[in-house]
Amino acid sequence: MTSSATRGLNHRLSAEGFAELARGSGGPAAIAELRSGQRSRAMLLLRALVDIASAHPALPGPLPPPRDAWHLLIRAEHRSPAATETLLLHPSVGVWLNRCLRRLRGLESGDGPLWSAVGHLHAIAASAALLAGIDFRGTVPVREGGVILPALGFARIPDTTDVAEVVVNGRKAAVLSGPYSVILPADFSEDAPSWHGLRRLRGEHEGIVCAPLVDDLDPYRDFLRIREPERLGDEEWRGWQESFGNAWRLVSEQRQVDPRGIAACLSSVVPVPYAAWPEPFSASSPEAYGCVLLSGATDPLTLAAALVHEAQHIKLSALMDLVPLIEGGLEEIHYAPWRLDPRPLRGLLQGVYAFLGVTGFWWDRLRRAEPGPARDTAAFEFALRRAQTAAGLRTLLTHAELPRRGEEFLRRLEERLTLWLAQRVPSVPARLAADLIHDHRLVHRMRHLAADPEPTAAWARAWRERTDPPGSRPGPRSGRPARGAGAPRARPAPARGPGGLRPAVRERGSGVVRGAVRGSGAARGR
Repeated sequence: MTSSATRGLNHRLSAEGFAELARGSGGPAAIAELRSGQRSRAMLLLRALVDIASAHPALPGPLPPPRDAWHLLIRAEHRSPAATETLLLHPSVGVWLNRCLRRLRGLESGDGPLWSAVGHLHAIAASAALLAGIDFRGTVPVREGGVILPALGFARIPDTTDVAEVVVNGRKAAVLSGPYSVILPADFSEDAPSWHGLRRLRGEHEGIVCAPLVDDLDPYRDFLRIREPERLGDEEWRGWQESFGNAWRLVSEQRQVDPRGIAACLSSVVPVPYAAWPEPFSASSPEAYGCVLLSGATDPLTLAAALVHEAQHIKLSALMDLVPLIEGGLEEIHYAPWRLDPRPLRGLLQGVYAFLGVTGFWWDRLRRAEPGPARDTAAFEFALRRAQTAAGLRTLLTHAELPRRGEEFLRRLEERLTLWLAQRVPSVPARLAADLIHDHRLVHRMRHLAADPEPTAAWARAWRERTDPPGSRPGPRSGRPARGAGAPRARPAPARGPGGLRPAVRERGSGVVRGAVRGSGAARGR
C-alpha cells in the first residue's frame, strides 16, 4: 500500500477506501471509487461491442448501424454525463453487454435473431438521450410485446412489427409503431396508457435512504436467464415496499457494515421465482453491478441479512476488478462451511467477505435484542457465521496464492473477525451452532470423500473381532473425483432448539448461480 493509493489500470483506489473495504465495510466515498471503475469497465465493453458488431456480416438487420447508437450516447454524455452513467451502470445493461459479447464471439447461443439482441444498444442510447433531455428520433427493436427502454420502463405495442421509433421533440416523447403510439409521461417512473414505468422501493431510517429500482420489466434483468416482463400487481408491490422499508430500518440501525455504503451499491432488486431452502433465494453477479435477485418479499430480518450479504458480494466483485487480491484459485476442491459442493479459492474469498458482513449484522442484533427468542436467534446466527467465516479464512490463508494487496486485505479481515471471535455467546446457541458446523462438515465429507479401502477394512475387521484398532486412522483415498457433480445441493435437516430456534444453513443463491467462471459467467463462485 502506497501512502496515498492503490493503483488499478486506469484508476486510483485511495488508501482510505481500501482500508474501509478491507474491514468488511466501505462508506459512500469508497463505493464511489468502485463505481467509477465499473463505469470504465462498462465503457470498454461497450466500445468493444460496437467495434465487433460494426464488422459483423449479419448486422445491423432492419436497424441503423451500431455506431449510430454510439454517437447518440456521446450526445447524451455531452448534455448530461449523469444520464449516461445511469445507463452504463444500470445492472441489466451489464448483463446484456456480457451476454451479447459472448454471442458475437461464438461463446454463447441466444434466442431470437442476432440483430435484435445487438440492437438493444439502440434502446440503451434512447434511454440515455431521454434522461439527458435531448431531441432525437431513433429506431429500436420490438420484443416481448413492446419496447423496453432500460432504466426507464416498457412501452406495450402490438407485436406485429420488428422495430419501432422513439421520438423526442421538446418536452414530448413517444414510442411509435405504425398506427400505434405510446406517449411517455414526464416522470418516466409513473404508469400511463400502455406504459409501465420502473418503480423504486424506498427505505429511510435515521436519515439514510436506500431506493433501488424494482426491475420487473427488462428482459436482461435476471442474469441467469432472459425473462419476459412480469409486472408486479398492486398488492405484491405493496408487500415488497413494506418488507423493504422494515428491512432497511434494520440495516440502517447497525454500524458494523456502513449502511450508507450498502445504499450506494444497491441499484436494483429483481423479483425472481427461484426456490431455495430454508430461506428465500438471493443472488448477485459481477456482470450486473448493483443488482440483487430475490425470490420474494420476506420477513424484514431475513431480508435485511440478505441485503447485507449481497452488498458485500457486489463490493468485493468491483474491488477485484481494480485490485488483484488472489492469483489463480479456480480449482473447485476446497471445503466451504456454507456450501456442500467443493469450491474454488476465489469463491471462498467471496463467501468469507459476505459472511463477515453478515456476522457483523448479527452481532449488532445480538447487542440490541432483549432476552428471549430474538436474542437467542441472533446469538445462534452470530456464533454460526463467525465460525464459518473463520474456517473459510483459515483455508484462504493456508492455500491461496496472495499478492501483497491480497495478503493485506485478508489480514485486515482477520483483525476484524478476531474481535468477534473473542465475544461470549450463551451456551445453548453456541452449542447449536457448533453442532450444525460439525454436521455440515460431516455431510460434506460423506458426499465428496471415500476412505482408503485397505485401512478401512482393517478397522472394520478389528471392530468385528473386538480387537485393538490399527495404529492409524484410514484417510481419504487420493484422486477421487467429487461425487454428485451437477446434482442438487443437499442440505442437512435443520435442528431446533429451545423456543423453536432453528440453525438454518443459508446457501444463498444456490449452486446454480455461484459456480460460473470469473469475468465471463453469470456470477463469481462463492
